[in-house]
Amino acid sequence: MGVFELGKMTLEGLFKKPETVLYPFETVTEPPGFRGHIEIDETKCILCSMCARACTTGCIEVDKKGSTWSIKPFACVQCGLCVEVCPKSCLAMEVSRTAVGRKPSEIVLVVPEKPKPERKPRPAVAAKGVAAPADDDPKVADEGAKAPLSPELEAEIAKRIEGLDPERAEKVRAGLIARARRAEAQKKTGGQTAEAETKAPVPEGVEA
Repeated sequence: MGVFELGKMTLEGLFKKPETVLYPFETVTEPPGFRGHIEIDETKCILCSMCARACTTGCIEVDKKGSTWSIKPFACVQCGLCVEVCPKSCLAMEVSRTAVGRKPSEIVLVVPEKPKPERKPRPAVAAKGVAAPADDDPKVADEGAKAPLSPELEAEIAKRIEGLDPERAEKVRAGLIARARRAEAQKKTGGQTAEAETKAPVPEGVEA
């Protein structure tokens, strides 16, 4: 750079408006997409810790036992990885900057407990006098487990457990037998329901 160019820049700087502002007393408008600071909607948070694992500086901490989510804003580098991996989209990157402070601070938020989903009751048997599936009654299930197996089922079990270790083979065998017993019970229940419907009395004035 020549002497004349340097002098020109110096003179222009004396008369032009400064490019900087007296931050934090003066601020400028951030452009769209500017990465300012992280915001969280704690009502959507499920404390999965995915944001903490993705954080490159370790400024995010999740305490499942205490139901808290915390962040150290001055340690955050605004990379946005936590926003990208959040499965509930409860994190967002705001354009405004972190408030100025004299000491490092930490923001701790309490995440409210989510209501547990209610378990749906099992459907009741439609027709009266129809027995429940055999696997619901421990005595019936135990008797069914001791019943002899069909040759087809024995062949399928032998094919499935071939080459397995004894402990694994026993679990596979028990699972196949239980599945076969449930299928037989469902067939019997369906037959009894159909028989009960055919034997139901026909109201007067209605043709059978």
